[in-house]
This record gives sequence, C-alpha cells and structure tokens, in this order.
Amino acid sequence: MLSREKATIFPANSNRYRREPKVADHTENSLIREIDEELRQEQFHKVWSRYGKIILVAAGLCVAAAAGYQFWVKYDLETRQTLGDRFAAAQKLAETGSTDAAADAFKSLSGESGGYGLLARIQEAGLR
Repeated sequence: MLSREKATIFPANSNRYRREPKVADHTENSLIREIDEELRQEQFHKVWSRYGKIILVAAGLCVAAAAGYQFWVKYDLETRQTLGDRFAAAQKLAETGSTDAAADAFKSLSGESGGYGLLARIQEAGLR
C-alpha cells in the first residue's frame, strides 16, 4: 500500500510547483486572443462569402412562406364568412316564405365545395 506522501503527485502546500504570473503572460494572452479573434473573423468572412447568398435566399423564402400562409389563412376565412353569410341569407328567404328565391339562392351555393355546398343542396332539395 502506498503512503499518502508517495501517492500525492503535487502536494497542496508545496510552493515548488506554483508559477507566479509574469507580465509577459498577460501580453502573450492578449496576443493569442487577438490572433484568435482575427482567425474567427477570417473564418466568418470565408463562410459568409461562400454561403451568404444561400442563407439570405433561405431567410427570404422563410419570410415569403410565412407571408403566403398568412395571406391564405385570411383569404380562406373571408371566403368562409362570405359563404356563411350567403347561406344565412338564403335561409332567411326560406323562413319568410320566398321559396323560389330561397331555392335559387341555395342552388347558387350548391356549386361551392365544402359543407355549405352540401347543406345548400339538401336545403334546395327540401324546398322543391
């Protein structure tokens, strides 16, 4: 079994292994940091000159896709609201007793795709 003194490579109280910082170390560290910064800038410029256009095009496509999606959502909502208003107007005509006008209104809606077209066909068939 090894004794504690032999097992310890760098004793805690030994000043022999401690190194006092020198003035040259500070300037060396500053120089190394400056060189590292210049290398990083050079690498960034290389990457940007090589892939910068691709990055800008990709960012532009993301913005265009988001704008296109928002436009589609707004258009779809407005279309659904218009169809709902037309269906409600046709139902009011049917409730007031104007069956021919209501049937014509439902017939114009029956060509639309989706739920309102199907409901309009059912209502039109019920009025005829």
